[in-house]
Amino acid sequence: LGVGWTRWRDNHLNLLDAPGADDAIGDAYPALMAADVAVFVVNAAAGLQPQHDRLWAACGELGLPRVIVLNQLDQRQASYQPVIDALRERCGKARAPTHMPIGTGEQFTGVIDLLRFVAVEKTPSGRAEREVPQDRREQAENNRNLLVEAIVEQDDDLLMSYLDGETPSDKKLSRVFAEGIAVAGFFPVLCPSAPATIAVR
Repeated sequence: LGVGWTRWRDNHLNLLDAPGADDAIGDAYPALMAADVAVFVVNAAAGLQPQHDRLWAACGELGLPRVIVLNQLDQRQASYQPVIDALRERCGKARAPTHMPIGTGEQFTGVIDLLRFVAVEKTPSGRAEREVPQDRREQAENNRNLLVEAIVEQDDDLLMSYLDGETPSDKKLSRVFAEGIAVAGFFPVLCPSAPATIAVR
């Protein structure tokens, strides 16, 4: 079990790096007892593993908020949509894609922020935002619908308005998004790459 800390804006964060390998899963349970939130790291090339199911169930028993990080998208064998679909099939519809990668492997250049529905890419001059690429728009819209449905289910008034055909505002979605994570109502799936400094800010 690794221990560290960092600062984010005005917040001091203590970090517990628990092993996720099947043969060391027992070392992860003490960390869960001390944690306020769990970050699940899922390899986009290998997909879900049996230990993910056991640790997810343990977090559920503790009522821990959870965030899923889909990493290794810059690897050649990486796959996004099949892993998202498997997460929702095995763990429930509350697992909501919040990012969608722009390319995979060597072509992984950024993400589509599904909450704001904008493409965020790494460029030689830094971070740039643009419209969602046309060739990714249909898939992005489908995944955004999954996200919106997961969010509105956290608020009765928002859900009723949504079922009546009203499109929730970004402001309302952002508010309930944060609240839903805090109470373990739903679990966002992010797609960062630390080595490529994509979606890590």
